[in-house]
Order: sequence, then C-alpha cells, then structure tokens
Amino acid sequence: GIGRARWKIENEGFNVHKNQGYELEHNFGHGQKTLAMVFYWLNLLAFVAHTILAMGDPLLQQCRMKAPRRDVWESLRMGIAWTLVASWSALLRAYLALWKPRPP
Repeated sequence: GIGRARWKIENEGFNVHKNQGYELEHNFGHGQKTLAMVFYWLNLLAFVAHTILAMGDPLLQQCRMKAPRRDVWESLRMGIAWTLVASWSALLRAYLALWKPRPP
C-alpha cells in the first residue's frame, strides 16, 4: 500500500518535470556531474516558483481557468519575447484581455 502510493507520487512528479515543459532528461548536463546538478536544481527552483505562482496569484488562476497550463505559459513566453511589460500583473492582464479559445 504505502510503497505503491509513494511510487505513484514520485512518478507523477517526474512526469511533470519530463513531459510538461521542464524538459528534464537523463542526459541533463551532458556528462558533467556538477553541471547536471546545477541544471537540475535550477529546474526544481523554476518548478517551485511556478507552483507558488499557480497557488497564490489570482490573475494567473484566472488565466488557467481559460486555457490549459501549457497554452498559458506558451502565450506568456511569446508575450515576453515580443513585448516590454511593466510587471507580471500587466502581462497576465494582457493575456486575459487578448485570450481567445483555441479552435477544436
């Protein structure tokens, strides 16, 4: 019972890191042990920051109600690349104002 529950939790966590935008792979760091650990810890830091934002930022929660997480982050990534924004809140407000559902 307990072992299987732990295994499920670990697998779900690693699945998020590997397949949902964090690009965690076995060759992370290209053979350099220290570099691999630095990249891994930076990856975990990003995951924790995104988790805290998802739980504590009402604007981000509104964005997530409109579209899947991956679509929200991809749109925000494109917005950051092409637009100078005054703040995180301004970026999320722009996303909410411009959001259109994806065609099926």
